[in-house]
Amino acid sequence: MVDNQYVSSLGLAQDPKSLFHIIAMHLGADWTKLAVVLDYTIRIDIIDADYKMEYDKAIAFLKHWHSKHLDHATVYKMIQALTDIGRTDIVTTIETRLADLQDSVPYNQSKSTISEIMLRNVPRTPENQYILRKEMIDIICHRLNCINEENGHILIHGNAGSGKTIAASQSVRRAMSLEGCFQQQGVYWLTIGEIDETTLYHKLKHLCIQTGMPLNEIPDNLHCLQAYMIHYFEVNVEKSEALFVFDDIWNESYYNYFTFAKKSMAISRYLYPENNITHCCILMKDYLEYDEAVQVIAKGQNRMENSQNLDDLQSITEVIEGCCRFPLAIGLISGLQLSSSQDWNNIKTLLESQDRPDRMPVHKFNLFAIITQSIQQLETNEQNCFYWLGVFKRVSIPIGSIAALWNYNKQDTFKLIFKLRDKSLLKYVENGGSHIILHDLMVDYLQYPMDENKLRKVYQQELHQRLVKSYKMRCQGQWHSISDDGYYYKYLIHHVIKAGDDDILQYLLSDFNWMAAKVKVLRTLQDLRLDLHDCIQYFSSKQQAVNRMEDLLGLLTYCEPLLDTENLDLIQFFLNCGLKDSWITERAIDLAYGKANKDDSVYWMVKTYPKTFQHSWMESKLINNYLHKSPSCCSDNCNGNFRIAEIRNYNNEECCVLVSDFQTSKILFKISRPATLLTQVKISNNGKIVAFAIYCYGTMLKWEVHDVDTNQQLLFIQDTSQRDKSVANIRSWSFNFNTTEDTMIMTSTNHQITIWKVDEDYIVNMEKSVSSLKFIRQCLFLKHDKVLLLSSDYDWNRSQQSIGRDWTNKCYIEVWHLESCQRQSLCQVPQWICHGQDDTGTLNKDHVLGFKLNYIQCIGQDHPMLLLIYEMFEDSMPEKGHTRLILKFMNPRNNSVQLLYHSSKRMISAAISDDHHLIAMGLIAFNCYTIPERTIVIFKVISNRIEKYLNINPLQDFFCLRFISNSQQLFIYDNYQTYDTHQYNLRAENLAWESIKDLSVKDYTGHHFAKDEYVIDSCCAFPNDIPTIVQLILNKNSKRKILRVKQGETLDDITDISISQKSQQCFIYNGFKYAIAVGFSKILWLNCKKLYARNVMSIELIEVSRSKKFQMELELTDLKYNADKLDIMQSRCRKFDKTVIFFMTVAHVSKQLAIILINEDRQIKTMYIDNDILYNIIEIVYCDDYNLVTRQRHKNEHDEYAIKWYKLAKEDIPTKLLKIYTYNSIHHGIACKIVVPIMEEQHNLSVILLPWNMRYWDSMVKSWGERDAKIFVNYSIEDDNQYFLIEKGEEILMLNEYLQIVMKGYRENKRRLHFKIYLTDILEIRPIQIFTILDRNKHIIYCHNNKTLVLNQAIQFPHLQSYKITGNDQQTCFICCDKGCQNYSVIQTIHAYDKFRY
Repeated sequence: MVDNQYVSSLGLAQDPKSLFHIIAMHLGADWTKLAVVLDYTIRIDIIDADYKMEYDKAIAFLKHWHSKHLDHATVYKMIQALTDIGRTDIVTTIETRLADLQDSVPYNQSKSTISEIMLRNVPRTPENQYILRKEMIDIICHRLNCINEENGHILIHGNAGSGKTIAASQSVRRAMSLEGCFQQQGVYWLTIGEIDETTLYHKLKHLCIQTGMPLNEIPDNLHCLQAYMIHYFEVNVEKSEALFVFDDIWNESYYNYFTFAKKSMAISRYLYPENNITHCCILMKDYLEYDEAVQVIAKGQNRMENSQNLDDLQSITEVIEGCCRFPLAIGLISGLQLSSSQDWNNIKTLLESQDRPDRMPVHKFNLFAIITQSIQQLETNEQNCFYWLGVFKRVSIPIGSIAALWNYNKQDTFKLIFKLRDKSLLKYVENGGSHIILHDLMVDYLQYPMDENKLRKVYQQELHQRLVKSYKMRCQGQWHSISDDGYYYKYLIHHVIKAGDDDILQYLLSDFNWMAAKVKVLRTLQDLRLDLHDCIQYFSSKQQAVNRMEDLLGLLTYCEPLLDTENLDLIQFFLNCGLKDSWITERAIDLAYGKANKDDSVYWMVKTYPKTFQHSWMESKLINNYLHKSPSCCSDNCNGNFRIAEIRNYNNEECCVLVSDFQTSKILFKISRPATLLTQVKISNNGKIVAFAIYCYGTMLKWEVHDVDTNQQLLFIQDTSQRDKSVANIRSWSFNFNTTEDTMIMTSTNHQITIWKVDEDYIVNMEKSVSSLKFIRQCLFLKHDKVLLLSSDYDWNRSQQSIGRDWTNKCYIEVWHLESCQRQSLCQVPQWICHGQDDTGTLNKDHVLGFKLNYIQCIGQDHPMLLLIYEMFEDSMPEKGHTRLILKFMNPRNNSVQLLYHSSKRMISAAISDDHHLIAMGLIAFNCYTIPERTIVIFKVISNRIEKYLNINPLQDFFCLRFISNSQQLFIYDNYQTYDTHQYNLRAENLAWESIKDLSVKDYTGHHFAKDEYVIDSCCAFPNDIPTIVQLILNKNSKRKILRVKQGETLDDITDISISQKSQQCFIYNGFKYAIAVGFSKILWLNCKKLYARNVMSIELIEVSRSKKFQMELELTDLKYNADKLDIMQSRCRKFDKTVIFFMTVAHVSKQLAIILINEDRQIKTMYIDNDILYNIIEIVYCDDYNLVTRQRHKNEHDEYAIKWYKLAKEDIPTKLLKIYTYNSIHHGIACKIVVPIMEEQHNLSVILLPWNMRYWDSMVKSWGERDAKIFVNYSIEDDNQYFLIEKGEEILMLNEYLQIVMKGYRENKRRLHFKIYLTDILEIRPIQIFTILDRNKHIIYCHNNKTLVLNQAIQFPHLQSYKITGNDQQTCFICCDKGCQNYSVIQTIHAYDKFRY
């Protein structure tokens, strides 16, 4: 720890609040970085939402931090944190300020304190415990001075126990404090050790935060983090002047992750050949100089009560030389309390003895005997305690776990640890919490039994059993109740496995409470996944069932991205992601029910899954979530190298290719190509070779090939006789690996294909090529050294109309044998076919429209059949359904053609499994009623015939399909930008495969409703507090419309009601017993040669509970023009008088506003038509049961706007337009404040409309007052010039110019909303208990406390694609629907679910 005497001696040091103003005044936007370092648990998003000025945000955070930590919120911690984020300028300002107020503090003491702060995590070496090895320190300091002036890298290497870390720490301290090195940016010290890549990632991420990198920009995996850090330090040159020290590096590959450092020092016991090239290597001597050894022994003697003069004893010199001045041995000898010449002679005899086990490293002296002698000086119980320390892993061991092992209290534990430290048996460290470190040679000693007759395996098992038993005694069987000490939760499963305690292991793996505590402590699922993996291996080796463990591991692996990283609630995670009726879900429900009854915790679960939910769905695995990348590809699933290859393009700044292990997500290969657009990636079936394509404008792709395991690029050799003339890449339109022989590769140009073979580090041209005078469109590997070639007479991408009259409608399919380079077969297929649905005839040159061959694949490689997909769509109107797709089979031998399938959908993507048994086609359909429907049709091929098909209605908006190699699992890539990956298992037992005979060749909609139905509109609500869905459905054959009503917790109570053919929309409301169907029609008649029109609105009220309906018609009069269209913008149910209010626009050239009120007595209460000036756009800003505020826009050269306030009808008072406010958006910005009274029916709301400009603060304050001005400025952005503030009592909403909610507030609490949400998306301005919003893009439901606005839960169900949610009045149940309002599901709180479960 830094000496706090300097800080505590200053007058203001005892009151850190006195420095808040200075810090906030200089901190600016870095207040968020300071917050992360000081206390990352403080909700900075709330502070950010509350204040606009950075000064106010900084002050608010510092006050919150001080009130939370009180006496622990010290000036020293603030200075340390400011230094960590690189704000040494503020540290200097604070030091100057304090020094001015306290003249008694000398300058050199101030300078020393700042230097200590900038020595981040550099180990301290107290003079009473450590000596200075002057020769080695001089060498290291000389090199440190060199890299201080110019960049460079140092490696200190040497055997274990040689004192590398101590010498490095002392050298860094001297170089900085005495020689002035690294004064600007200081030193960052990272202890690496024998860790995995996940732990390394977290260490580097913490380093990023320390160096000031924006937290939200830090990548989420190690390889991307490395690239980001390199780029960051290249841009922030001044921060690259810091020295980075990487202590105790075990893994050679980890050096690659440290290349971001321009100035670095590595410490390792290993020296690799590459180190001699990249580092200045300093060998740490395995021995001390004689004077240094004497100093060590003298320090040990000083700790004795009756120490003696060392210079008087010749035997001391003999002992020093006898142990070869080995640092560990000297330290142990110094702690032996030798008080006489006889004692020293006895030690000399021990050093010379040959009685030592083979397991200890070979030295010229008996180190084993010295360690044994040191331990034997302890009491018997102390010896046992020390021996037991051998159970721990080779990491820092916290005091808490040691106390548990020894069954000591904290005081007795520290007493024994300090005794062991004085004997140099261990090192005690206080940095980052009290813990000890055992020397590696000491660990080697402790892991073997002293009784040579006992087997090491038995001894170690006994140690692990002792530790597990000690933990169990501490927690009394409540494993989740032990406080985290940095070791227990991370390594408990390891020790239980080593102890062989199957009962405890089985219990822990079913104890969701313990798992939840582990996840909360470690803040990741990674360690729990690794524990499960180890347990599966353990029980599998004992031939015990592991089904449940595999279920749990699969869920954690595939759904890890869905974990709420803020709350880290594992129980809710299992409720979100567990499959219906699975043991995981049932167990999570039981625990959630118990916690909900105990402490009113709120848990959500799915009560009703969407009807399209199938057991073929496998938990979604998010391969990655970076923008600008292409779909990934996989190696073979059965050869032990199941790997994923992918491309990531960081906005063309950092383009890279990654290969990772599919199961563990561990990155195995990475190569960067800065400022290069990478377009495709391929990986061989064995996963050992990866190829990627570089985009070259106007020419063929440029392909590079690399060995995944060695990271070596494979060079191309065109001529085997000239192997020295190799090239780094090859130009080709395509690049294919042979599926049966991984070393064979095929490339293609416009008129030739070339076969290559991988030969060690080269790719050699096999001098086997196939040429064609025609354009080669596609080439494929077949079995038995054959290739299939598709070619045409012209460039494939030219349109039919641009080909010319001499065009011939032919494509040529050739099969070539590679060994003989002979063509074995040739057949022709039409390039275009006729557009008739039943016509498969060839299109000639006189036709205008037809189906173009868009996809070809070979099925059945022994006796190949060709799969041909033709497609036609009209470029100008693809959304109108002008798309046809035909699937055809052709036998190349007899040229027969079979029309198998015809659909009115457009093909998005197609894929075929490696065994050619499955064909997947992704289709999309457009119609005039619904959002585009995406469907996947799977065909099963048996004996070269399609026998069965399966329809999948995916939850995702997919853009690409691919089969996992050598499997029947299908990848669905969700988004064309992010390509989030979802997985479908087509081997599932209960899939609804149907005979191909039942598939209509004519048309197949793929919809989960009947094949002849369309859903025109749908709505959901909770009439009588029962989940209810109404759907307006059109039968395509009969052209009749029905209203389908689904009710109940499972939505299984279904009723169909015939309704008017005029109906176009349907509605249902909470607390209103009728469903309403609304339609619009125009009735025309001719009178005296003049055409007249009546605009009629048809309304049907359907009583859901009794399936009764009532019809009425309403003629829209007082319209300025005959209407072409009627749009219902919004509707609501006024509960106190059971009245439904429709807000509509009647459109012709411009729009008129119409307001209609209908009560539950089936009477039209009132109709209002606004006959004011017509506007092009009418939008609702705010509405409630009594008021409507709209923004109406007239698009002209002045861009005129009007804010209109309407008072809605009640009792005998009709609807009125009360006020109009007009403005012009071109000349100034507008701020509008709407104050809604608490008792709406008794008072009028007020509307204030004033110009504003956030740049002129004084003007804003003058216009709005300081409170409102702060709100407008804090939550606005400079690009928007219209904002609306809605205030109702103590609640506030703020809308931007697009009428999206940007802020929700209650009293002093405010929250900024960072995604698109509209006023209609929330139930009321004042929800009852929680403020619930939905992020439609991510399908996440956020539940906030309505008053504190603290985020309670983020709920995301992988089986649900929530695009809209509707809740009951108690907000304990929600109905979720997808984007097309086709699929519905019901989610409930556990308490609500409990009513139906128990």
